[in-house]
Amino acid sequence: MIDVLPDWSGFVDSDNMENVYRCIKSEVDKFIKSVKKDLLSEIRLDVIHDVRDELESLNISGQRNISAFIEKVTDDNPVITPDNLHCSVEAMISIEKAKKGELLLSQLGQMTPDQLDKLAEYFKHMEC
Repeated sequence: MIDVLPDWSGFVDSDNMENVYRCIKSEVDKFIKSVKKDLLSEIRLDVIHDVRDELESLNISGQRNISAFIEKVTDDNPVITPDNLHCSVEAMISIEKAKKGELLLSQLGQMTPDQLDKLAEYFKHMEC
């Protein structure tokens, strides 16, 4: 079967053409990644530098999650703009911080009333 339209203005929708489009996209993505490799490294470092204070407030696991997220996003979307990456990283940091709060609330919910009273007394003595 010929996949070119009779007037040569385009291609017929077919499984064969879908495979061709997928192969072309894959090759173009590889080319873009290779061309933007150094630029992506700079963008990653710039974003990390911009959110450094927030990253330092996370535990090691949270920092690793953010690092893996940055790598995944830039690998999957090598044409991402620095602003979009920055916004995405900020959102992930917020999620990581929310996880910490969720864990704390869960732990507080498991404490006995006596343990909660002792904790409250401890914090009272910490106030200056």
